[in-house]
Amino acid sequence: MKVNLKRGILFGLLAATLIAALLAPKQEDTSLVLPAVRTKTEAPGREVITENGNRRSDDKQLVVLQIKPRGESAADGELSASLFEKVSWGDKEKKITSSTEAQIPIVPPLPAPPVQAPPLPFQVIGQYKEGGRSGVFLQHMNNNYVIYAGDTIFEDYKVESIDESSVKFRFLPLDQIQQLPVGSVSN
Repeated sequence: MKVNLKRGILFGLLAATLIAALLAPKQEDTSLVLPAVRTKTEAPGREVITENGNRRSDDKQLVVLQIKPRGESAADGELSASLFEKVSWGDKEKKITSSTEAQIPIVPPLPAPPVQAPPLPFQVIGQYKEGGRSGVFLQHMNNNYVIYAGDTIFEDYKVESIDESSVKFRFLPLDQIQQLPVGSVSN
């Protein structure tokens, strides 16, 4: 078959479907039809639906999901009436009297722990002596440094002293002394 012939057949079927839909008899919407009758043996006050679809109640007429104007439901005592109204919680709070204040112990806040210098970022690689002056090889982030007593490293650490067992640094921002062990160096 040719393409135009296929399109013609499809167009004809579409036109026939539309014409059939327009000429079809009108039917009432049966999706909203309620059950015909409920029995009278139900509890009083229950809603009964008659054959005509009208609703009535045995004792009183029930109103299901009735939309009420604003402010009307407040007279009925419903809680939903004040759903979006402003509420002042300050009026309903209980006032603390002096007798109850005496019962509540007041705990002072704990003092902040003393500020400590961060751990030393250096690692000792070795130590040497040259002409009576001791030097230490340090490693910091894959970089090697040679330090002597009195040197300042990274603007935060000052080398106070170097002896055979340790190197003493002063952390300048907090003025605290820290010690880094050198270890034993064999000749």
